[in-house]
Amino acid sequence: MAGLLSGLSKLGLENLEGMELYGTPKEKDVPEVKEEDFLFDKTYECPVCYQTFKSKTVRSSKARLIRTDKDLRPVYQDIDPLKYDVAVCNCCGYAVLSKNFGGLTPTQIKSVRENISVNFKSFDRNESVYSYEEALDRHKLCLANTIV
Repeated sequence: MAGLLSGLSKLGLENLEGMELYGTPKEKDVPEVKEEDFLFDKTYECPVCYQTFKSKTVRSSKARLIRTDKDLRPVYQDIDPLKYDVAVCNCCGYAVLSKNFGGLTPTQIKSVRENISVNFKSFDRNESVYSYEEALDRHKLCLANTIV
């Protein structure tokens, strides 16, 4: 099939016969989305050791829900908020889901100190986001605190 500009060679313009009429479409410059863009450091005061600590938290205004899986797990675009659900005190090992933070009884505080804090080794953190492995460890520590 001949192009619209075919036949220009007989006019001496053979170099223009293969020219693109509309040019190649340019790709839009889409900025790279980073997980750090969705996070901020939230400050907590530990009810067990009374130290302040920071925990990564997802900005709720930035997370966009795509769908809910059959098991009711929410799926978000560009970030997995479940990785950041647990707040952990690196001093004593107290861990709890962020939405349930605070409000411990003296008996619960004593139990955490005796069963968690005495043997707790803090997380070594160098990165600005949590890996899935670290998030899993944080959830396990939260479960251990809940059981204690």
